[in-house]
Amino acid sequence: VVKVQRPGIHKTVMEDLAILRHLARLAEANLPEWRLHRPVALVDELAASMEREMDYTREVAHIDRFAWQFR
Repeated sequence: VVKVQRPGIHKTVMEDLAILRHLARLAEANLPEWRLHRPVALVDELAASMEREMDYTREVAHIDRFAWQFR
């Protein structure tokens, strides 16, 4: 797997997540049948996952560990 870091992607992803979070809040507030699915919590979980995926220092650590284990 290869990850490509695109210029400005963090800002774009954060803006998209803010929009999703806003829509999730609206859904929870105005659509009672959606509350059971907890859309705000789902967006928060997605945001945390995206933050981890965009943390390229973790990628470097994984590559270093892989190289050390298979040298």
